[in-house]
Amino acid sequence: MAVFGKNQDLIERSRRTADAATMRRRQEVQPKAKAVRGIRPSWVDTYKPSEGKYDLVRLIRNPTTFVSPLEPSDDAGAEVYEETVDWYKYIKHYHATLKRSVNCSGGPQWKNKNASTPCHACAMRFGSWDDVQRKYTSPVGVALEYVLTVLVMELFHKVPQIDAAGNIRGNNKGEPYTDWVQCQGEGCEYCAEGLEMKEGHIQTWPMPKTFFAQLMDLGDKKSNFCLSCAKKTIKWFGNEYECSNCDNPQPASVFDLNFQVCKKKINDKQTLLDFEEVEIAPVPEQYISLLDSLPNMAQKFGPTALDQQSKQFQYTPKPSTQARFINK
Repeated sequence: MAVFGKNQDLIERSRRTADAATMRRRQEVQPKAKAVRGIRPSWVDTYKPSEGKYDLVRLIRNPTTFVSPLEPSDDAGAEVYEETVDWYKYIKHYHATLKRSVNCSGGPQWKNKNASTPCHACAMRFGSWDDVQRKYTSPVGVALEYVLTVLVMELFHKVPQIDAAGNIRGNNKGEPYTDWVQCQGEGCEYCAEGLEMKEGHIQTWPMPKTFFAQLMDLGDKKSNFCLSCAKKTIKWFGNEYECSNCDNPQPASVFDLNFQVCKKKINDKQTLLDFEEVEIAPVPEQYISLLDSLPNMAQKFGPTALDQQSKQFQYTPKPSTQARFINK
């Protein structure tokens, strides 16, 4: 198993959430999904918390099996392992100059030159090592991203897709492609246009580790509540727990909460989530049907193809070189 160092607390807390979820699947709290959608671009149906406005949301259990990638802080030779949890993890590269991002194609062992697969973004970053400055000089960065499935209990409009040239995208029949976009509230341009509206929508929520840790902590604060007897009677002993009131202990987790969330800028370099009206409750009845089809997170946030990496990051690999790198 990989050596996580400073990340060990987050790993233990997230695994405790995963273990508790595995031990129980309360049908009345959250019905099991009947189907999974196919591949969709990662930018489609992606949730971004509002700034200054709270959204009513609920995280949805969406079991995903994948090989967990090395984290940026892990040693290049650390072991990787397969896990089944209700979220997904992947490595994202961001080009600070072009303001664009791609998903790493280096595989779970992307830091290991002997085990990684070709990735142009990795080549750009790790090939820029400067021995004098003792740092990478490339504008391409690397970060671990988490993805959760979220039910956003707000109003959405059916909005035509617009291409880079500002034209409406459509099929051969002249019918426009559409996305469900959250209503902007007072002064909403989509309301003014009279676009079709609905309440509630399932989206994927990619986020940095800091946001994920905040959400796990939010669930931890409610984990003493037993869903079986509806009382705060759960006691934890490491990763084990028991209820002092019943023989069927089912601790609440972050997936059993309805809550309001928004982003708040702490300073010029830090933005955190802020929560209000956190409530342990089942999925509201009017949204149950939305859980029949959940996104395939592993496919949606899979590796960006090499040709797309070249296009996004304006990179032309040398014919004689592989898109790999030398560890420093």
